[in-house]
Amino acid sequence: MTTPETLINVCRFMVEYWQTFKKDILIDMIGYRKHGHFEVDKPSFTQPEMYNVINDLNSLPYDFSKKLIDEGIIS
Repeated sequence: MTTPETLINVCRFMVEYWQTFKKDILIDMIGYRKHGHFEVDKPSFTQPEMYNVINDLNSLPYDFSKKLIDEGIIS
């Protein structure tokens, strides 16, 4: 599972790369919408296996807050 820290690390890497080599960099990130693009969209109709996996995932805010609680950073 990707975390907010991962995104921060990728952004730092991109900035350092640009500062060092003066060249752009492309980061290919993959995302999804858990409930489709809008109310009438049913992504599980066209991608049933993928959305079976997605439906079993917790939300990123839930997982991240649990991590912070487990590490004693927040209560």
